[in-house]
Amino acid sequence: FPGDGFLGEEMASGEPVKLVEEGTWVVDPIDGTDCFVYGIPCWCISIAWMQEGDVKIGVIYDPLHDEMYAAAVGHGAKLNGKKLQISTATELSDGITGMGYSTRVKPAVSIEALQRLMEAGGMFNRCGSGALSLAWVAAGRLIGYYEPHINSWDCLAGIVLVREAGGWVNDFLAEDGLTRGNPIIAAAPGLVKKIQMVGGYRS
Repeated sequence: FPGDGFLGEEMASGEPVKLVEEGTWVVDPIDGTDCFVYGIPCWCISIAWMQEGDVKIGVIYDPLHDEMYAAAVGHGAKLNGKKLQISTATELSDGITGMGYSTRVKPAVSIEALQRLMEAGGMFNRCGSGALSLAWVAAGRLIGYYEPHINSWDCLAGIVLVREAGGWVNDFLAEDGLTRGNPIIAAAPGLVKKIQMVGGYRS
């Protein structure tokens, strides 16, 4: 694919971003770098493919557990070849919500989100990989996920997975989210409003 565009975390500083309407790969070879470095088994490889400004394919591979999550628009989402089943939860107390953290926003933003979640009776998990957390939402292991700022290479593959599994995700690509990043909010279909509340989402 020599003519395709490419965007990734490991690009050299100052290297020009090559975006191509016909096809652009957005890649993070290790999402959850700190976990990888310190031997915590919560990291993955994330690959997304975009065409005409929208994400079409997402693949997330967890090599430590040999779990391959894959989705394509209009073709559903699968884990190791089996169809993913998103959570049917309708209350925040029905499961665990993934919570991310970013040094690019003030700590108070994350603290306030955690407070809203816990006051509503919810429980949270932070695994250190936004991509893997989104895959877990698609698989029904988490009922939702919120991170106040995330880069595109960490979440685009997961966005396809969640949507194709039947979940909801905010419009991450709005306002140049592809190159600047944005907040991410993902939810099981029965919890959209409540996960939005946790993230302080304004439609």
